Amino acid sequence: MSIPYVLRNYTHFQRSVDLILDEPGSTDTHLHERATASLKVFDEPGCLVFNESVRVTPDCLGESKFSSKHLIEAFYHTAQDLNLPNGSRYILASVCACALVADAAAQDVGTGSPTSGLLHSEVLARELQALAQDIWLMHLGTLQQFLDSSVSPSEPLREQLLKRDTYMCFKTGAVDVETQITDTLDAPRSYKDRPTFRKRHVPAPICQGDLFKGRTNPDQTIVDKQTLHFLERYLEITDICTVLDSPCNNLLLHPFAARQFTSYRWTLKPTPVRTCRFRPTSPWGL
Repeated sequence: MSIPYVLRNYTHFQRSVDLILDEPGSTDTHLHERATASLKVFDEPGCLVFNESVRVTPDCLGESKFSSKHLIEAFYHTAQDLNLPNGSRYILASVCACALVADAAAQDVGTGSPTSGLLHSEVLARELQALAQDIWLMHLGTLQQFLDSSVSPSEPLREQLLKRDTYMCFKTGAVDVETQITDTLDAPRSYKDRPTFRKRHVPAPICQGDLFKGRTNPDQTIVDKQTLHFLERYLEITDICTVLDSPCNNLLLHPFAARQFTSYRWTLKPTPVRTCRFRPTSPWGL
């Protein structure tokens, strides 16, 4: 089977997305109706295989109901929840662009084109699967690499955050204290025979300062460029070249809350009015 169009011609595919977004009458409601109709293709018996996971093994999924359709819907609803109107439209227009690919392929039946042996519904489902799993989900993995930084926030930064936030973790409300390490599993190997202490709250960077500086990196790969493009279009990020070790780019968090934050278990939700205050949100309402 040939490679899906969205993977072979990603640049041209993005042009189709832009044309859809610029079409007269492309309201949010209109795009939503078109995209919803296209996603119904995954309900057809002959397209169920394209709704399955190709990136995560069944053993890892457990009881999860992961599917291509659910993944696309999750991207859309996440943008809605985070109040990203352009990101929401981008997801809808991308689904509509896959439908255009299927429409074009349907006219090539019998011409020997790479998709001439597939039904219209199969082409559409395959393109949507590739878009959601091979591109969007892959970008999240690439983003993890972008966010891996060998630079750790400095102790002076921590002291600044302690004063700014009055020694309190804004997520848990816990006050910063020094605690003795009593669990030998937590204690450094060289200190197991004597009491040791660790500071409780730690700085947690909101954005890595070097992310968009990658534009000028000569070693930047095509995947890196696509990831940056995806961040701009979906998350509406245009410039996050902030200083990593700056108080305005860091939260003061209890270590557990910091681990949860960097593991994407909760995030910051934008407010309608810029208040310069943080308000955490998570799937569990924490």
